[in-house]
Amino acid sequence: MSTEKESEDKIYSTEVIDFIKISNDFCKLVENSFSMKRSGLLKELQLLLPLLYIRSMKLPVVESVLEDGNEKFVTEEQYEGLKSGLALKLGYLDDYPEVIDPGAMYDSPVTCSLSEDLADIFQELKDFLTLFQIGTNEMMNDAIWETRMNFDNYWGQKLLNGLRMIHKDLNAEEPVNDEETIPDSPREEEQRDTSSWFVTKRQNELRDGDL
Repeated sequence: MSTEKESEDKIYSTEVIDFIKISNDFCKLVENSFSMKRSGLLKELQLLLPLLYIRSMKLPVVESVLEDGNEKFVTEEQYEGLKSGLALKLGYLDDYPEVIDPGAMYDSPVTCSLSEDLADIFQELKDFLTLFQIGTNEMMNDAIWETRMNFDNYWGQKLLNGLRMIHKDLNAEEPVNDEETIPDSPREEEQRDTSSWFVTKRQNELRDGDL
């Protein structure tokens, strides 16, 4: 059983502080991504995601101390708005095939979404950062425990999947196109209907206000 002093040493360790810094950089990048070019966003993610993976691996091992778990702060509306905005920004590069076992036979292709991967990671890290801003030592301790557990079992794989496709896209023969959509793209079988997306609605409201 860890003593209170040992727990505090882990909570305020260099490894946790480094993780906080890279998590904050990632969240800021995602929040500001709508004003960036598609290629610029991918290049920034290519730099940040490997560092985030390393910092996550170095989080200290702690034991959970709270029975009910920590509060969540990113709402479903915020999550969906962020994911939709990222999908709009990534456009034809959003969907990608997941390859778990290259030799396995699948009934149908398994398609993943880079925007969903990034939104899932953002949700995890934003909740973590908020707990470190307002939480007690017990809450911060369990934030470390939960984030590391979810990294190992869930979003660490999403990070690697996304990085794999970002690397492929940035090193393809054809440079990343910064236009919103590319018709007949091999990774976009049909034009997406974005009329219901949060970001699209907001853009339309702003356009109507200028008329």
